[in-house]
Amino acid sequence: MTHPLKADRRARTRPLTRAPQRLLLLLPLLLACADASREHTARTGSDVAASARAPQDIVDHHVHLLGPDIMRDWRSLGVTFSRPDSVYTSATAWLATQGLGVNRVVFVPMSHLYGSSELIEALDLDTDAQQTRVRRENDHVASEAARLGDRAVALCSAPVLAPWALDEYARCHAELRTAGLKLHLAASGVDLRDDTHLRQLERIAAWAEQFGLPMLLHLDTQRRGTDVADIRRFAEVVLAPHPALHVIVAHAGGSGGYGRWTRSVLGTLLTWLREVESSEGARRPITIDLSAVILEEESEGVPPSTTAERDALRADVRAAGVDRFVFGSDAPVFEPARSAQVLREVLGLTGDEAEAWWRGSAIAAWATGAVPPA
Repeated sequence: MTHPLKADRRARTRPLTRAPQRLLLLLPLLLACADASREHTARTGSDVAASARAPQDIVDHHVHLLGPDIMRDWRSLGVTFSRPDSVYTSATAWLATQGLGVNRVVFVPMSHLYGSSELIEALDLDTDAQQTRVRRENDHVASEAARLGDRAVALCSAPVLAPWALDEYARCHAELRTAGLKLHLAASGVDLRDDTHLRQLERIAAWAEQFGLPMLLHLDTQRRGTDVADIRRFAEVVLAPHPALHVIVAHAGGSGGYGRWTRSVLGTLLTWLREVESSEGARRPITIDLSAVILEEESEGVPPSTTAERDALRADVRAAGVDRFVFGSDAPVFEPARSAQVLREVLGLTGDEAEAWWRGSAIAAWATGAVPPA
């Protein structure tokens, strides 16, 4: 029998005839995330709630909020949403759905989607309209995060190859007091084999280091032909010159799941880190977020995580050290408390280890722009 969630996904995506297919890969499965959260709750909620090990006071380093513009634009392309807009756009409404599970949050705007040539074409945006939408998304998320006081910070996102990207990051820092940067290389059309793209990324990294601003980095470009040599070169060209730059690599370097490519990317980054830290005699402030790395069911074409993939993640995290990793859920696509519980089980964390990991955070320091050691 077809799973009702999967059937609902297919039914909801049929109207998207005007949206280019690659755009759908860039858009998290917002239309079904409410159903996913409900399903997890129905399947495990009572057991988790009754357990003394239930995650509480989580610091979630990867939660998306949407602004009114992006909601309207996606609706114009045929996307439907399964819950009230406030769940996607309001920090307080989203947090109210989490109970005791989430204590502090890093809110991530999706302004980078306006770097997609497919979205620009589909919406017929000129440069001014593109830039205006990016600004409004960042403004909205920063404003929403501010409503939660010291429980939340906002990042600033921009299409990294846009000639005005650095200006937008600077505006966010000066006017909105955002706590860091989000770089989404796939949505921005980055090719790691292109020297001009690497130089632009290095300029952004240099600026972020100068102002003590962390970067949440979606490294996977989702381009055919990219291999681990390109990942290594990215590290050497963009990250190596900036020893004080704090980076969180999203999704363990991939785009969801822990398949062969993601594991290869993570292994390449960790090998480079070991070498550079041995040479420099100091630890780099580079951490890895495990959001959407373990999948309990198919998501956006990525199959559920196998036993072998779960075992591989546990071995790799333990080998590198749990303190090299931070918790992120990729909400609202995934439910934070459930994600935290699953990762605890997969990583084999003790109760004390899990609580320390769930609650480990740099965001209090991010709020002032001061970068703590990794």
